[in-house]
Amino acid sequence: MINNDIINNLPIFSNYNGHSLSDLEKVLKTTKKSILQDVEKINDVLAYFNYPVIEICDNNLWLPNVSIKELFSKMSPELSLYYFQDERVWMIILYIFLEYDFISNYHFQEFLRVSKNTVLSDLKELRIILEKYKVELKYSRKDGYYFLGKSIHIRQILETALNEIMAFESGKWIIRYTFYRCRQNFEIDPIIRFFHSVSQKEELSFIEERIETTAYLILFLQTGKIGSSPQYSDKEIREIATSPVIHIVEDFMSIYPELECEKYFIASRLLGCIQGNLYLDINPKIVAIMEDMIEVVTANTGIIFNNNEQFRMNLYNHLAPAYYRLMFDMNLINPLKDQIIEEYSSLFYLVKKSMFPLANALNKNIPADEIAYFTMHFGGYITAYQSIESNRKLTALTICPKGVSSSLILTSELQAIMPEIKFNGIHQLDKIKELDSSEYDLIFSTVYFETEKPLFLVQPFMNPVEKSLLKKKVYSEFLIRTGHNEQIEEILTIVGKHAEVKDELLLKEALFDYFFDKTRSAINWEGVTLSDLLQKSLIQKVEKVADWQEGIRLAAKPLEQQGYIEATYIDAMIDSIKKLGAYIVLAPHVAVPHASPKEGVKRLGMSLLQIQEPVNFNLEQDEYDEDREVHLIFVLAAIDSTAHLRALQQLVMIIEDEETIDKLIAANSCEAIEEIINKSIKQEESYD
Repeated sequence: MINNDIINNLPIFSNYNGHSLSDLEKVLKTTKKSILQDVEKINDVLAYFNYPVIEICDNNLWLPNVSIKELFSKMSPELSLYYFQDERVWMIILYIFLEYDFISNYHFQEFLRVSKNTVLSDLKELRIILEKYKVELKYSRKDGYYFLGKSIHIRQILETALNEIMAFESGKWIIRYTFYRCRQNFEIDPIIRFFHSVSQKEELSFIEERIETTAYLILFLQTGKIGSSPQYSDKEIREIATSPVIHIVEDFMSIYPELECEKYFIASRLLGCIQGNLYLDINPKIVAIMEDMIEVVTANTGIIFNNNEQFRMNLYNHLAPAYYRLMFDMNLINPLKDQIIEEYSSLFYLVKKSMFPLANALNKNIPADEIAYFTMHFGGYITAYQSIESNRKLTALTICPKGVSSSLILTSELQAIMPEIKFNGIHQLDKIKELDSSEYDLIFSTVYFETEKPLFLVQPFMNPVEKSLLKKKVYSEFLIRTGHNEQIEEILTIVGKHAEVKDELLLKEALFDYFFDKTRSAINWEGVTLSDLLQKSLIQKVEKVADWQEGIRLAAKPLEQQGYIEATYIDAMIDSIKKLGAYIVLAPHVAVPHASPKEGVKRLGMSLLQIQEPVNFNLEQDEYDEDREVHLIFVLAAIDSTAHLRALQQLVMIIEDEETIDKLIAANSCEAIEEIINKSIKQEESYD
């Protein structure tokens, strides 16, 4: 029997073809026995389809050249070799939409090839999921199982099920299997071909995974029991009618006239998977939201984005479809959400606090899945585009069909692991054809495809062992020498002078392993705490200041005196506020000025000035706001884009609490201020 877990292991095994079983134990965090059992199961499947099998020679794994896509292309939908597991709940949803005959527990048993009790357990789990969508699973003697709820909610359930199913390697095969079992025509290829053709004709870029899922959704609209199309407001219809997709949908209707009643629904879904283009289809509302978001993220994170054109292009690429997904209540599933929240916790928190321009524009809450994608975008930019060296000899492409945010985070991970290589993030497969092959030397991709250049399969997030093995493989194939090479030669020379070396080659390999195992992301995403930065010697109290400029100069004075910054940094902060406005007022009566590290930061630090009589931060170009009467000025001196993020996260948590701000303003000594801050940090940590 074959299942999704075994299928997932096949590309992992392929990626480590020729590696030892001990390497795979580290990557998969499992035992040799478990790996051998999985190899045996995969070999049974390969043999069933007359493929060569996996071989183990001298404790190394050797695989035949077989892709998952190729394997599933040979699996007919009636095949009983597949054992369904985590997919079952989502398959039940698809089955209910497609099956027109009476549906009972017995039909689910046959469809899923499981027992009655297993189906009952799955239905219980399904009902819990449906509650979140305000949809009920009902049963009648006439119709069997069916869904009850508003049309838009029922469609959201279908979209969620398709998203979940498509996340499985076997997803497309499972959908085909479901159509087969429900005796429905499976005509997906013409729909996908239409959208690929129109994207080239109209110069539009679809997010590859999203447009594919949308094509399957349209197939269900053609075939399934979906119910009437949802009603749209005049505002929503105007938004669709003035969008770049309206002509595409009209052309589509000429081919599929039976879907005319779904015109606006299909258009809304297409808007959620077309990447924005600042040069072709500028939406002024989205551009305004983008500029506001950049300003707020800059204020909340202390990261200066320097009007980078590529950064803005990428952000608009992602923001445009996100804007429409939120407008039309499309539930996007981010499979990397939990990893993003865990590995980028401080940045995720600060980006979440910066989403209000988008939330306010649409009057919608921003789901964590979408916030995680924006975090990936900003986090990817920080590492991928701020420190690009010009002396790198090799150029690599990064391919991630999930979209621009995933491509950015993949690029940043790879760049941190392999600084000797220049990375050029291209996230669409069809874009490769437009490039001259002489422009790049190798490719890193999350999906397999045919190419003449060396291809390395990777994931957006890799554990330290995977990073180490990948770096070894790439550096070995391209004979890349690093600073470690010279260090190893020097160590060998020193050891040779003072000790007997029995096997110099083995010692050299051991030293290489040691240095490669030290491979870690060069990015410190957690960094120091607010307590570490805001020492008592950096806190001041004054009665009043002449104006906001004097306030900033005085607040920054301890940092300058103690060697954290140069005077040029203070001037840069003031110039930035004059140019961009009082964006640094993060909360009522609290300002957090900062500038680019290159303007004169020597080491990471933060100072605080408490002013009893508030100073006015309402600049001439701004409308008066009482909140900009500032009592507290926190000056941030960041050495890079990440080391300060944890401290800034803690600061934002503190200044969100009006009671804490009042206490800080009223504190009668620097010691009292320090105590209030430390106490607040401990309270926040206890809540976590």
